[in-house]
Amino acid sequence: MGGSAPTGGCPSPGFARTFLGFLETEMNHYQSYLRAKFDEVSKLEPTLESARKAALSKIKDQKGGLFDKKKGILEHLQGKVQPACDNYYKRRIDKKILEISVGFANEVLDFLRDRIRNLDQFTNKLAQLKRTLSEAEKVLTFDTQGLNLNGELLYEPGEVEAYYNQFVADADRKSNKNTPSLVAEGTLSSLSASTPYELGSDSYRNKDIISLLVEKSRPFFSPLNEISVARKFLDRYPGEDQALLALRNVFNSSEVFLTFKQIPDFSVLPNSRVSLIGIFGGQEPTLPDYASLLPLLSKCGDGVAQLKGVQPIRGKHEILFTIEEGAFPLRRINEIDAYEAAYDRYMRSDNLNPLHLRKNEEDYLLEIGLPPLEEQRKARVACLLGIALGVIVKDEDDPRFLIYRYVDERTGLSKSRPVGRVGEEEKVAESLLSRFNKDLRELIYKEVLTMLGRARGEAKEKEQIWRSLVQYREDLFTRKPKDLADRYSSEVIEPLIEEYQLFDKSFMKA
Repeated sequence: MGGSAPTGGCPSPGFARTFLGFLETEMNHYQSYLRAKFDEVSKLEPTLESARKAALSKIKDQKGGLFDKKKGILEHLQGKVQPACDNYYKRRIDKKILEISVGFANEVLDFLRDRIRNLDQFTNKLAQLKRTLSEAEKVLTFDTQGLNLNGELLYEPGEVEAYYNQFVADADRKSNKNTPSLVAEGTLSSLSASTPYELGSDSYRNKDIISLLVEKSRPFFSPLNEISVARKFLDRYPGEDQALLALRNVFNSSEVFLTFKQIPDFSVLPNSRVSLIGIFGGQEPTLPDYASLLPLLSKCGDGVAQLKGVQPIRGKHEILFTIEEGAFPLRRINEIDAYEAAYDRYMRSDNLNPLHLRKNEEDYLLEIGLPPLEEQRKARVACLLGIALGVIVKDEDDPRFLIYRYVDERTGLSKSRPVGRVGEEEKVAESLLSRFNKDLRELIYKEVLTMLGRARGEAKEKEQIWRSLVQYREDLFTRKPKDLADRYSSEVIEPLIEEYQLFDKSFMKA
């Protein structure tokens, strides 16, 4: 759309801008010339008006006899009045013509300037679209470093250019077509725009234009799905030992998409995992490349727990290494719906790169489902101060675990809830962040703040709480990495000591 000849035979934006700029300059010259002539004629008008009136007033002054006077009047009319009136009315007509011409020049200039503004708006929008698509390309290609995932290079960055040339540039030359123009025409048609220049209007959103450009471009790259990943893999790893090492590395790097490790009472049961390998043709591949790869895939699965063998899939362009984990808790269904919605929102944003293809993908997966900052803070306060102040305690039946004891306000009965393992503050805080633990988070957080508020007015209780926090802080620095302990101290413990004024200088003398 930004080429030298946009669809529909329109001139390029650069040529159109130059042409309109030249017209504006020329019309400015005409306007200045016409305005100057109008001012010049306007200045002459009073003089010519006076001459006309003077000539008319002298008609009655003509002397002579009856017949001689008539002759004198005619001579005066022809010699004085007619020239004075001719000059006066000719200038009046000239002035009106110039007035209309100046108005016309103004209208043309306004029209040209409006077209220039629209064109500039269009070219700026075009530049924004180009920049956005260029940045997206960098994310999709360079940011993934040729998609080096789990230590295995799945494609070379240069292949992107090679496939573009193969499916677009070379194909266009052979079939005498223009793929970019076809993409542009399809985009304009979907947007109900007759020319690309209409897209400069604010009514067309950049996001919608980019989405359609990508959508209309996809069919031209559909042959990618027919590329044999088996052939590419065998070419890269011609030796059996190399190939097996690479396959095992990828398979061993596989992990379940949803993990339940943050749930305190979750444990992996025997035979709860199933591993699968998916390949085009499955156990009976019809293509030689996949037949050659099948024995390697079978070997790479040796030793993998509950391997259910090789299964057929439709795509030639991919091999799937999957792990399924059973014992699925029904309460996670709502979590999946929320996670899917969050992922969909992420993919509708300007970032076109799927999360699972990004470097440090765990961070991105965490980001899109993370609760608000205030809820994160509550979870850390409930965890750290809950442990420090004895709100969260060791389970008497199994000291490896932490529990929270409380009285149910509805029944008045004493109850306890598992919170996590001893010494695993990070996992405890993460567990308290879960939606299904929101009530537990609120209970612990409320009890902790009640204790802090009550201690503010009681010197003895204040000192006890301060010493408990100091001791727990020192314990953190002995057990945890320094940067993590520093963060816990600076973000949670220290701010609350200051907020509730829990420290008094007299505590240092004791």
